[in-house]
Amino acid sequence: MWDLKADDFTTSNSGGAATTQTLLVAAGQLPFVLADPTLSGPQAVLYPPSAADGTFAGNPVQALLMTSADGQTNYLLCYGRAVALGIIAATDSNGNSTNKHIAVVVGRGAVGARPAARCLSSSPPPYGTGRAVGGLTGS
Repeated sequence: MWDLKADDFTTSNSGGAATTQTLLVAAGQLPFVLADPTLSGPQAVLYPPSAADGTFAGNPVQALLMTSADGQTNYLLCYGRAVALGIIAATDSNGNSTNKHIAVVVGRGAVGARPAARCLSSSPPPYGTGRAVGGLTGS
């Protein structure tokens, strides 16, 4: 693990009173991890998903894969080096404004049609510096 941050996330918003919970976000060999510090063991890891036996669903460690909105380009974050958390204002399709938690992860990755082979290769790393920004709504 290279970086770790904690923040309070809204877990429910009923009756006008928002309930918050502290969650942890980490970057490292697993490029992005979201965890609940009130739990222990595999149940504490909210992302990435884990298999029934408690191992990560992608053993060996899987990179964070994101696809462009048009489905044509894959962005792969192989390793996370630093993470930052923030809140931004967002407007939905109905024009309603709300605050959204985001995470920005900086690390090493690859871009292309099939970048996964580049992260998992045993040859020297052929990837470059990259960053990923993701919404944490519903976390």
